[in-house]
Amino acid sequence: MKPRDFVDALTQLLSDPTLRDRFETDRCVVVDELGVGDEDAELLRRLDSQKLQQQAQGLMHKRQSEVARLMPITWERLSDEARKLFCDYAETTPWPSGHRRHFQDAAGFSEFLQTQTPDKTVKSECNWIDFRAGNGRFAIKFVRDLLLDGNERCGIQFLYRNSQGHEKQSAVPLSLTGYRRS
Repeated sequence: MKPRDFVDALTQLLSDPTLRDRFETDRCVVVDELGVGDEDAELLRRLDSQKLQQQAQGLMHKRQSEVARLMPITWERLSDEARKLFCDYAETTPWPSGHRRHFQDAAGFSEFLQTQTPDKTVKSECNWIDFRAGNGRFAIKFVRDLLLDGNERCGIQFLYRNSQGHEKQSAVPLSLTGYRRS
């Protein structure tokens, strides 16, 4: 069996806090589990734990920043809770990979938030993130929190990919007489 690549092993160490804790207490066992070649194993054993932890925190901060950029209204509503909630989500979720990883991460966080703080989650924003994370060509959503001119309105949200594959969205506000938001 071919040994694991050093970069893959380091990525796993950086993205998995439980593995980093185990690495701190028993490097040799963790390095063996990572399955790297002899030279790479020696490099991993020599890693400075404090610098590894700092690098992991820096990557977590970058990951958090990307998600906050993709869902600014929800992030603002979460206020001081945002970072803690994101850390809670990230501790139990593997890091996504690929060119849509930030959208996938934001979609996962959005789903997590809908179970934790649904009143602070902007559904129209989450719909847009979910659509961008996926592969669908077209979606229509009814939302109660469509933001138009700074006001929340009921509306229909149209999400689509044009012929070049670029994601687009548009919305139509609805005037619902007698509608009461509950």
